[in-house]
Amino acid sequence: QGATANFAFTWPADVKPDQRRTLYAELYRATGNDDVNDDNNVLTQTQGGMPKVYGLGGSAIERSNFIALAWQLPVAENANLIAGYRVWYHDGDGVFKHLGSSRTTGFLDLSAKPGVLRTYKVTSYSSNAIESELSDTFEARGFVSDPIFKNGFE
Repeated sequence: QGATANFAFTWPADVKPDQRRTLYAELYRATGNDDVNDDNNVLTQTQGGMPKVYGLGGSAIERSNFIALAWQLPVAENANLIAGYRVWYHDGDGVFKHLGSSRTTGFLDLSAKPGVLRTYKVTSYSSNAIESELSDTFEARGFVSDPIFKNGFE
């Protein structure tokens, strides 16, 4: 047998919209405890926070080691809070390092090495330096020129 509980809650005034906040509620039966499934007695509600970047993609730029990245502007309640984006990468070791920042939905990686697979993720950040969760990954390999035509072809 199920029950529904409703209540109103107001977040404190000093909580900023770019701050992720979670309300936890746990319900207990006032008399007796014949609940055989205690796993469904906790409810969480998360609001706010910086929107997660999505649609990360890109490509290696031919005849260079550069990799052009692009992503979608998050469609979220707090998208207007975005001051910029941070780009993260790793070259196979699994440890993401900060590569750079962008105020637009694109980034040009000038440090990629030819033939090396690089994995990227992006976060959005607010003017309060609060970051979103990491985006999904995108992988690209720096352009490897054809050694036969290394000096050009005319």
